[in-house]
Amino acid sequence: MIERRAVLSATHTAVLALALAGCAGGRIIHHVDSTDDAGAVPLDADHATDAMAMDADGGDHGLDAGSDAGSGEADAGSDAGVATPSTPMAAGDVVISEIHAAPAGYADDSLAEWVEIHNPSATVTYNLNGCVFSDKPADNDHTFTEDILLPPGGYVVVSSAPFTVLTHGFVSDAVYGATGTGLSGTADAPTIKCATVVIDTVSYSMANGFPVPDDMEGHSLSLDTDSLSSSANDLGANWCFSTLEFLNTGTAVNYGTPRAVNAACP
Repeated sequence: MIERRAVLSATHTAVLALALAGCAGGRIIHHVDSTDDAGAVPLDADHATDAMAMDADGGDHGLDAGSDAGSGEADAGSDAGVATPSTPMAAGDVVISEIHAAPAGYADDSLAEWVEIHNPSATVTYNLNGCVFSDKPADNDHTFTEDILLPPGGYVVVSSAPFTVLTHGFVSDAVYGATGTGLSGTADAPTIKCATVVIDTVSYSMANGFPVPDDMEGHSLSLDTDSLSSSANDLGANWCFSTLEFLNTGTAVNYGTPRAVNAACP
């Protein structure tokens, strides 16, 4: 038994000596197994750990960079696609397309008068903030102090009083008030001005060849769909009474297409 222990001890000593011989500067060198890993390259254990950590960290940074870059591109594209609304600056930038000057079923017409404004542009969004609404070109009755956005091809309605769906059929986009701006049922000239430039005005009267609102109470004056320009809407022949119902209270009916495309005139 003593001899066998001596042999084992000698064997262990030899193995330890070989292991120490494989040490270099206190770091253990893992030698390649010629049978299983013939293509492998000897790798320092400490260096392998460091490299793995660097790869993991580098991988994270790579993903972050790609993600950030992608987000930046998306943000830039989104910002680039947003157009800043413009103030109308030239005649015809926006067009008056419907006038409801003789509403039916109200104690006073000024409680429910409204004017529809159309943007004929296919590309530009307009903002009426700072523009003036009046019942005659020379007047400066009401200045809009809120954003009133008109997208390309869009419509807004401004009214003589605050509207509710129950009593008016819809809610208007802005209120110009009745003081000084009340529209006559026989003749008037609703006007939009921006920076003192008359953007559009419609001088309706029998003398100018227009239908007279008082002759068809409850029916709006509607501009023909083929005449949506500030020059074409000066001609009374391009206007007619709307026959599309938008409000029926049971005691009175009002006709028009507020904030929508008009019907063609006959």
